[in-house]
Amino acid sequence: MALPAPARRAITLYLDALRLPLECIAPVLGQGDASSPLRSTLVRADASARIAIGRAVSDADLVVDGQRRRVAADQRAGADDLRAGAATARAQADSQLERRREDERRAVAAAERDAAARAAQVDRAERRAASAASQGAQRRKAAARTTQARTEGRLDAEARRRRLDEIAAEEAALATRQAAVRSEQEAERLDEAAAKVKRARRNGTAEPS
Repeated sequence: MALPAPARRAITLYLDALRLPLECIAPVLGQGDASSPLRSTLVRADASARIAIGRAVSDADLVVDGQRRRVAADQRAGADDLRAGAATARAQADSQLERRREDERRAVAAAERDAAARAAQVDRAERRAASAASQGAQRRKAAARTTQARTEGRLDAEARRRRLDEIAAEEAALATRQAAVRSEQEAERLDEAAAKVKRARRNGTAEPS
């Protein structure tokens, strides 16, 4: 037997009146949201009261209303659980993504440091090689200049020796010519003296030599 509508409305108003003070306190406690634990507990308690009273007075409409309210509360709770799970999953995913990004940033920074270190090492090696090559070139140039100087000195010495030999040969040739000239002059003088002697003999007088 269903309750008269005025009686059902009175029960509803009574239950609402019982729940109202707690719902007013909920925001103060930081649980004013419909999905908060306090609000969910109030809705379920109201639904259970409606079902119990409906069954006690054999009012199917009140029982159905209580069951509807309980199902709605369960659905909201399930949705809240899903949203909380999704939020947790997003937070975990965001945290993992941030960790991966941080790891990537560290890896990139480490790679850049390694690349810079390798570039600096290569630059130092190239500078050392260039310096060694320059020093080697300078040593080779110095050795070439020394060799050239020695060669030129040797050539100059040989030229001086050849010139001295030429001068000595010229002096020897001059001395030979002078000796030949003196010999010719002496021969001429002797020939002339002999001729004088012959003429003197022919003339009967001997000219002093």
